[in-house]
Amino acid sequence: PDVLYLLGEAHVQRDKLPEAETTFRQLLENHAGHPQFSSWQLRLGEILHFQKKYDETVTFVAGILDKLVRPQDQGQAHFMVGSAHFFKDRFAEATTSLAASLEAAPKGGQADEALLYLARSQFKQDKLAESRTTLERLLADFPKGRFQGQAYYRLGECLDAEKKPAEAVKQYDLLLASVPESPYVPYALYNKGYDLLGLEKIDEAAAVLADLVKRFPEHEIKKAAVIAQAETVYRRG
Repeated sequence: PDVLYLLGEAHVQRDKLPEAETTFRQLLENHAGHPQFSSWQLRLGEILHFQKKYDETVTFVAGILDKLVRPQDQGQAHFMVGSAHFFKDRFAEATTSLAASLEAAPKGGQADEALLYLARSQFKQDKLAESRTTLERLLADFPKGRFQGQAYYRLGECLDAEKKPAEAVKQYDLLLASVPESPYVPYALYNKGYDLLGLEKIDEAAAVLADLVKRFPEHEIKKAAVIAQAETVYRRG
C-alpha cells in the first residue's frame, strides 16, 4: 500500500488528478483494514474536490462521515461537503456543513477557510448580521491570517448591503492599511469611492477613484471606476 500511496501523491503533485483518483480508489479497494484507511478516504475526497467534482465529493464524503473518529477528520470532511455545496450554490446546505466543521474542529487546519465560506454562505442567504459575526470571528481567531484582507472586504460588503456606507468605508480602510498587497485592494478602493460618493463626499470620492485608476490601469474594475469618476465630475457641476 505504501507504493500505491506514494504514487497517488506523486500524481497529485504533478496535477494528474484523474490518475491520482484512480490510484486512491485502488488503495481503498485493496487495503480496507489499513490503519491509514480513513486518511486515504479523506484524501480521495480532496482529490474529487480538486477536480471540481462537487456532487461526487458530497456523496463520497457524506458516506464516510459516520466512520471518522478524530475531530480533525470530521472537521475536514464537513468542510469538504460544505464548500462543495457552496460551489454548487446550495448555500443553506453549505451553512449547515460548514457550521458542523467548525463545531468538530474549531481550530483545525481548515477552520479559517470554513469561517470564510460560512460567512459567504450566510451573505448569499441575506443573513447579513450573521455573516458579519462570522467574519469578525475569523479576524479574531486568525489575526494576520491568509484571509485577513478578504475578511475586511466582505465585512464592508455586508455593511454596504445593510446600507451603512460610512461603516463600510471603515472596513475598506482597514483592508487598505493592513493588507495593502491584497488582491481585494482594487475592489475596496472602488467600493470606498462609491460609498463616499453616496455620502456626498465628492472630493474624497474623486481622489480615491483617481488613485484606483492610476494604480490599477489594467484591472477589470477600472471601467466601473472611470464611470464613477464621471459621476463625481457631474456632481461637482
